Amino acid sequence: MKEPLDELLVQACAAQQRADLAALEQLEPANVPMPFVPQVRRTPRRLLKTVIIAAVCAVLATTAYAFWPRVAVILEGSRAYLAVQEAPQNSIPMEQMQLTWLPDGCTVTWDDSTYQEYGAYSCLIDNGKQSKEHQVLGIAQMPLENKVNIQGRGPDDAITEEDKANIEQQIMIVDDIAALTAEQIEDCSVVAWTAGDSYYVASVHHWQDKDELVKILQGIR
Repeated sequence: MKEPLDELLVQACAAQQRADLAALEQLEPANVPMPFVPQVRRTPRRLLKTVIIAAVCAVLATTAYAFWPRVAVILEGSRAYLAVQEAPQNSIPMEQMQLTWLPDGCTVTWDDSTYQEYGAYSCLIDNGKQSKEHQVLGIAQMPLENKVNIQGRGPDDAITEEDKANIEQQIMIVDDIAALTAEQIEDCSVVAWTAGDSYYVASVHHWQDKDELVKILQGIR
């Protein structure tokens, strides 16, 4: 009985995801003007095989639903967004994220204007070093109902066909941030995940020490 039941669960997961994506297409993008809005870059890197868009339907629904709501890449013609599937409408203001671990010497700059205008908290972490050792990390904390634009390389930031392939290489959707490893994000530019009443978008390609990066992201509360 287990195999037929597993198959039914996966089919149910796929059907639910299709419904969620159709609903998300009716939402307007937040157009949050943050300095680290995900940008698609030309890259020869290998295709990441883990948890991108439809990958949720390749696992048992019992596993997938354990982490819903879930971030996804939404493609709408020449536009692309990061958004949350099954995002509940929440009138309670978010509690600002806390960074519980940072490497020595780091500074954090908060952009208060993004919360005033868009309900999103954002910060830039700088390791304070110079030259080749200089590293910066941008993190945005978004309300579950918001959408974040992904900038392509076509006219007016439109997404090209090449961009669509590069999105799969560069953006990693994480189900459980506590289980993230340095190896998983070695080749990606953006990490996104949900936690509590928020979802998070981290621009990680300017932070070379992936072990440090994982500890920073897992330390967000």
